Amino acid sequence: MSDNDNSILRESLEGTEPRRSKKAIAAFILALSGLFLWVFGAVPAIIMAVLAKRDSRKNELLRGRALADAALILGVLEILFMPLLLWAVLVHGPSSRTERIAHFHLSGTLGESPQADVVGAFMGQPATFHSLFERLKDAKEDAAVKAVILTFNELTIGLPEMEELRAALLDFKSSGKKVYAHCEDQAVTLPLYVTLKAESRVSIAPTVSLDLRGLYTEAMYLKDGLAKIGVELDVVHIGDYKAAGEMLARAEPSDAAKENMNWVFDGQYQSCMAMLAESQHKTVDEAKAMIDSVLFAPGRALKEGLVDAVEYQEDLVELVKREYGAGTRIDNKYHREPAPEVSMKHPFRSIWKVARYFARLDRPGSGDGIGLIYLNGEIVGGCGDVSKACSGDLRAAFKEAMQDDSVKAVVLRVNSPGGFVTASEVIHRATELLQKKKPLVVSMGGVAASGGYYVSCGAGTIFADETTITGSIGVIGSKFVTADLWKKLGVNRFPYRRGANADMSSGQHPYTEQQRGMLTEAFGADYKTFKEHIEAGRGQKLTKKLDDMAGGRIFTGRQALDLGLVDKIGGLEAAIAFAAKSVSVEKYEVRVVPEPKDAVNLLAEAVLGKEKNSNTDLETSAHMGLGGLESLVEASAEMRGVAALLGGIDRPHAAAVTELLGRLRLLNQEGMAAIMPQVFVYQ
Repeated sequence: MSDNDNSILRESLEGTEPRRSKKAIAAFILALSGLFLWVFGAVPAIIMAVLAKRDSRKNELLRGRALADAALILGVLEILFMPLLLWAVLVHGPSSRTERIAHFHLSGTLGESPQADVVGAFMGQPATFHSLFERLKDAKEDAAVKAVILTFNELTIGLPEMEELRAALLDFKSSGKKVYAHCEDQAVTLPLYVTLKAESRVSIAPTVSLDLRGLYTEAMYLKDGLAKIGVELDVVHIGDYKAAGEMLARAEPSDAAKENMNWVFDGQYQSCMAMLAESQHKTVDEAKAMIDSVLFAPGRALKEGLVDAVEYQEDLVELVKREYGAGTRIDNKYHREPAPEVSMKHPFRSIWKVARYFARLDRPGSGDGIGLIYLNGEIVGGCGDVSKACSGDLRAAFKEAMQDDSVKAVVLRVNSPGGFVTASEVIHRATELLQKKKPLVVSMGGVAASGGYYVSCGAGTIFADETTITGSIGVIGSKFVTADLWKKLGVNRFPYRRGANADMSSGQHPYTEQQRGMLTEAFGADYKTFKEHIEAGRGQKLTKKLDDMAGGRIFTGRQALDLGLVDKIGGLEAAIAFAAKSVSVEKYEVRVVPEPKDAVNLLAEAVLGKEKNSNTDLETSAHMGLGGLESLVEASAEMRGVAALLGGIDRPHAAAVTELLGRLRLLNQEGMAAIMPQVFVYQ
């Protein structure tokens, strides 16, 4: 700007109060904050200072040039010297590798797939099964860790997850280190006990009983309840054992459904009893007789040798001190290093601790990696719903893993009862494309059935836990007949129709015979495609004709192994190790695809307004965003009425009814789905 221009500007602003440059003030504040967090402060401070100086040259009435100069100098010094300081303290700083006992407190529900990590980075406790297993593995290999303590509070995980945790504890024990398990906040059920008794020292509080009664479940049927409000479900299913609609269309299970469920439940019970017998050094029959005879109060449990001690937490801590020395501390937030303890009395030591802590955040490196993709929840189309397995998101994840040359093999973790056939087909196609470049291994979680098996069957190798529920090869479609409901509400509906079957999806009446025949033919075509995928993927591995295993039949993982529907018994960690071995990789890191966002990334996106790629883009790989949170909130709101009504009276059944209504919504939305049968209530 010329002097003449400045003169004109001064004349136009005569009488105006001079003001301080906001940019200069912001630059100086950022520079000062950069002394503590130079990564977030120094670079923005330099940019802001340059902008402030430029503005001051254009407008002489703006004060703050000295502040901007000071900010610029401070920012440059921070950029130059802070890395040197951090390097010095990282290399020569005080050691925190003191001997310790790693403590994990497991409560609530441990999830399958990680979500965006806003506060988890600071909490130190595992949020997913894989992170728990990784930390147990770290503790196993960490010379500073002498043992592990597990405590529990209302832990809710299923039989297959308990099975995998048991395997992880046995693997930890193979290092020669001890596992201490203590319960004082929840009853010890049979699955939890079988898990903890895997060579662990088990202790309970004086008021905790061993509730080893066995396994119990209930299947819920809503036909009569729906009839009371004038609603019925008209179902078309392919396969006599495809019982997914029975809980809505019948008042009790069909003979085929009872036969199938008893077959699966027997398998889960046998696996559980076999693990219990192994832990107790008994025969399976002796183990069954033991749990059928008595409920074990603490005193009797100790006398029978089922627990090692009846004690309080304080007693366990004293025992650990005696065994490992008073100087050995219990690390309640164990990962690879303890969480940082910041003190203003020792600022440089605090900077060192924070730097070490953030350096532990798991991010993909440049070395060899095994990709881990989660397929969790009902399978639906589209993108962005974090509460479901969206085909668009899964396809993008497979594409990202396929294009990343450092990812040598991929593990697909499936925990899904199924869902839309078309969405399952999209994901199955993504598995085919991936396997043209890299090996794919499937790890089945608690349930990988119907659509969950659809997306799995093409993998080179399939792992399942013994108690996993899988199979349910079939297709189902339905609609709600709601004419009586609207009559009860005083709502009159008058239809207009062009085309003999234009009203096929209408809730005014059940399907006509012609419509039922048309749907059966259409569903039969999808069923045929489903079976063709299984034939192509499993080939000669099947031990029976596929039709004898299909039709909606469900199986445990052990039963599926005998039938050739899966290849190996094992959990997620076994599948990852197998994938690495299949590509001859010994040293690798497990990379979740897409990478979960940590607190730093989320903050940067929020501040900078980073533009996200869409999973509908044809050329660009993408990461899942947080937009699905709104859908999750909306979905929860729709079910809130039922949950509020029953939640305080009977929480397990309230949760089951809510899930049933969710499946009602899914079936009504698509009209056709490959989805698991009943929702069961385990108690």
